[in-house]
Amino acid sequence: GSDDLAAQYSESLRGVVRDLRAACGSSDVPMVLGEIPVGFMDMANDDRFRFAERVNDDIVAVASSSDRTAVVSVMGLDHKGDRLHFSREAADELGRRYAWKWLGLTGHLTPSLRVLVDRALDPPTLSGQSLAGRGSKRRRDENGSDRA
Repeated sequence: GSDDLAAQYSESLRGVVRDLRAACGSSDVPMVLGEIPVGFMDMANDDRFRFAERVNDDIVAVASSSDRTAVVSVMGLDHKGDRLHFSREAADELGRRYAWKWLGLTGHLTPSLRVLVDRALDPPTLSGQSLAGRGSKRRRDENGSDRA
């Protein structure tokens, strides 16, 4: 990647969301975006990932500033030993988190379901946090979606 491409990522992602919705024939199609696992990527020693935190912040910002769009956190998920790909267990959990966000965006989260699951499927995003663990800058709306 380059500085120019990284700087354009946010607008490019907004274009993808807009174009996909247009292809579906509705600007109201729910979209669920996912974070990059910056917590376990070897950014210090692998130049391929030098823009990973910046891109991850853009993913969260696009989801937070777009209607009917949510972002799935990868907080607490582990890799399969290569510091790049999710483990099987993490991939399973990621699927549950995507489903949770989809249910929230489509109005299918009941109050009792929220109480039963609590925040287990909706941890804070990694965006804006150092690996030392600064607090999240995100907050949740009434549907459990991240908002700026």
